[in-house]
Amino acid sequence: MTVTLEGESDVRTFRSASDGRYLVSLWQPPFKAEYKLSVTKTGFLPYEKHLKGPATYQDLDVVLQPASPDSRLTQEPVTPQSIARAMFPNAPEKTKSVSCFLALNREMSVNMVVQKCGRPDEEVGSGIYIFVWHLHDGSTVSMGTPYLETIGDIRLTDASGKPTSLLDNK
Repeated sequence: MTVTLEGESDVRTFRSASDGRYLVSLWQPPFKAEYKLSVTKTGFLPYEKHLKGPATYQDLDVVLQPASPDSRLTQEPVTPQSIARAMFPNAPEKTKSVSCFLALNREMSVNMVVQKCGRPDEEVGSGIYIFVWHLHDGSTVSMGTPYLETIGDIRLTDASGKPTSLLDNK
């Protein structure tokens, strides 16, 4: 398996061990940086995930999907955006402001949230569902939950990077 980490100014390629484990170590100065993690293996659909820093990504599990044996076309990589689209194919357009998320409560299912607030822009979880909506004012709303039947947490991160829980007072 080949693991590639592509930043603004460099590209690093790693090979996984025979059991599929890989280790990518980076030193990153304390400023915002973006990377694209790509994982490829013959016979499987490629996987891509966009990472933003500063952040810590530990135990990032990647599950590759087998490619169709009769497919002669190049397969599109699986991305956080395509996962969200596949999970909610008929969801309405996403919300443009945070007001939609202020009325949510923990008893709501993820599908109820998506019907109320629209399809998330990406699903970035690993071992837990983390859905992200990018709002028009530059802020983001992220919702994390281990189960699709209830909401675990909803956080607003304003354009300056300050996070606030939207469920603390409910």
